[in-house]
Amino acid sequence: DAGKKELESYKKECEELRAQLLNNPQLANLKAQWEDERKTLRQQIEDLEDVKNSKSATEDALEKALLDTKSMKSSARSQGSEDGGVALQKTIEEKDAEIAKLVEQLNKLSNQTNTNLNQ
Repeated sequence: DAGKKELESYKKECEELRAQLLNNPQLANLKAQWEDERKTLRQQIEDLEDVKNSKSATEDALEKALLDTKSMKSSARSQGSEDGGVALQKTIEEKDAEIAKLVEQLNKLSNQTNTNLNQ
């Protein structure tokens, strides 16, 4: 019977301590900070995924543009100085400009990834 009373006393003390913990404003603040931090980290992960996907799409476009240019240059060489060669040369120059823009975009995305990772 004395053991039962002691057990009840411990249970009551545990419930009181639990209630004190749950009503502790410092604990509530820590929990709120933790939730904010989790939300921020989730957003940063989503941002990094978006940049990664954009970077991947840019890399794919760059690879295609490089292959197109290589093919056009080969075709221009085989056409020599015929009239079609001039038009093809202009198209090649346009592709070269497109490649330069894609490289620039890729560099910006890489910098954005590094910035996000350093936050």
